[in-house]
Amino acid sequence: MSEIQDRTLHASIQNVSWCPAMDLLSFVTEDNFLTIQRFLSWQRVVHSSSSSFVGESSGDLSRIFWRPDGKFIVVGTTNGDILLCDVQNGNTVIHSANCHNGKVLSLSWVMQKNVPHIQDTPASMAMNRMQKYLTPIRPLPESTNQTHQPSPLNFTVSLDEQGTIMIRSYGKFTIAKFGTTSITPSQDVYPTPKLCLSGDLSILSVINLQTNTLTVYNTHILNTHKLEIEAVSLHCVLILNTLNTLISAIDFVYRKWKEECFSQVAKNLVRLKEAIENEGGIVQESTYAQEFLTLLTTGTASPPLQQFLLNTLHEIALKKLARGVDSVCQTILEVILNTIQPAAHSLVFQTGELLGLAGWKEKYFPIGLGMDKQLEDILECVRNLSLKVQQSLKGMMLVHNRYAQFFSWLLGMQQRLAGEAQIGKKIEGGVKVNEEEVANFILKFLMTDHFGNLIGGNEENENNNIDTQSFKSQPLLSSFRKVEQSFTSLFEFIPEKISESFEVQFSLSLFPPTAQKSDLACVYFPKLEDYSPPLHQYFAISKYASNLIFVARFLTVPNPDVDLQIQLIRLPQDAETIALDFYDNNNISVVYTNTEKSSLHLSLYPYSEDNYFDFETGLDSDVWSTLTEMISKVSESSAKP
Repeated sequence: MSEIQDRTLHASIQNVSWCPAMDLLSFVTEDNFLTIQRFLSWQRVVHSSSSSFVGESSGDLSRIFWRPDGKFIVVGTTNGDILLCDVQNGNTVIHSANCHNGKVLSLSWVMQKNVPHIQDTPASMAMNRMQKYLTPIRPLPESTNQTHQPSPLNFTVSLDEQGTIMIRSYGKFTIAKFGTTSITPSQDVYPTPKLCLSGDLSILSVINLQTNTLTVYNTHILNTHKLEIEAVSLHCVLILNTLNTLISAIDFVYRKWKEECFSQVAKNLVRLKEAIENEGGIVQESTYAQEFLTLLTTGTASPPLQQFLLNTLHEIALKKLARGVDSVCQTILEVILNTIQPAAHSLVFQTGELLGLAGWKEKYFPIGLGMDKQLEDILECVRNLSLKVQQSLKGMMLVHNRYAQFFSWLLGMQQRLAGEAQIGKKIEGGVKVNEEEVANFILKFLMTDHFGNLIGGNEENENNNIDTQSFKSQPLLSSFRKVEQSFTSLFEFIPEKISESFEVQFSLSLFPPTAQKSDLACVYFPKLEDYSPPLHQYFAISKYASNLIFVARFLTVPNPDVDLQIQLIRLPQDAETIALDFYDNNNISVVYTNTEKSSLHLSLYPYSEDNYFDFETGLDSDVWSTLTEMISKVSESSAKP
């Protein structure tokens, strides 16, 4: 067999992944850089350190894999994190979660393709209702995240060094989690386990090089209940995304208010308080509230207050403070109106939709959605929180108006004290002042942060139970975080239920008894040309010797003792294979080095239907004996590399 493409690499590769939709190759090097290059032209598209898009806390990159449409990559790290990166928008991380307790050793991604258009699926009907009845949620002013349209049902599959396999729909929602044999980390960075979920979602194959086996799991429930899984996954992902938006938006509002508004006013009031304590006010132990009220009712200012207004907080500083507070209040109102309020309404709608699905026991209980009583409690709390969002909007409108009146009045008093304004003269930039409301503001709002307590407040020493009554007195931020915890706990039952139905279909010895445990291997399912289930035909490839690779094709998976086909690929004589994978249905990608290990080569090798050797038995000792003879003949032949 002949080499049809060759590229020389200049750094040790830890992981290689081909883009199924485009001529792109991604690989992770030993210096922890992610590189994406066009294979034919060898043009570099991306070359980034892991910290630039993954972050320092996630550890080093361990595995990468493309989504079949080439729009995203999933990244696994040494800390067990799984991240989804938008390749089209500068490798922006759109989702991250700490899914595993150990290093991620293998990743795979499968997407439903060429699915007949069905308008009346539960997921499509839910999306239509949301688009029809719900107000779009506007991103935060500081947000850089892109809005992504719903994609066809897809699953990421990941395996860690503890032997835990996790299947996540849309790369975000865990639908299955189960354990296999733990995998002892190897000193060699290349020999890693491989896993692959078939296109029809019925078979999960795992190669474990520690146990020297290819294990095939029956995951037929993912196929038979794919419409239900799609609907539940969509709602769960939307709920978690909406909660994340709500929590981020409320946290943004709380920080904006505290750092740029209330704290700025408080700093100036502290200066006034210190001046009153040092020089004495209108009465003994006077407070700045009493000083302001006296100024409001009598027009008389004590020496420390007059000194504060004319010198410390002079006219320019007061106007700047007033404009800053007004700008913050305007921004907060916009965020509540355009982000928090629509998100709260959406959360109520989505929770109600999920509760409706949970009531359809025949369809949704087999995949773990049956907690309708818990969902009813959560829905009631979410409704109350939606009403509380309305209260926060009214509260901010009130606070904004009172601050505007207070600053307008204070600016007038400041100008009059300076002799620059006459009674009855219109104050520049001011609003009509209601002295009763100013007095109310001084007494109730100037010294106490009611709005901050409503949305943020103190979250310490609060239990994590969903309680409709207690939610009425708790701040919004901690309340929505409790709702998020309740949903997360509720959703844990789904992967438990689905995983119970998985079973081992068969397990085969992948290598001959004399093979070393460090041999390379991977599994692959051919792309589906249409939505009809495949004939359970898939491939496994492995390094048999330093420069020999065998390709095994299994047919009729329920009966593994028949229809096994093998062909060999011979690399250059001095080649040492260190990584291999399928490029497409007709070619295998191989990363190899020479004997001196002075360079790395990336090559594509074709394999042909005409070169398979047929076996009527499974991978047993007789097969390996025959294969050994076949390898000897290939080694003695003069076939071109």
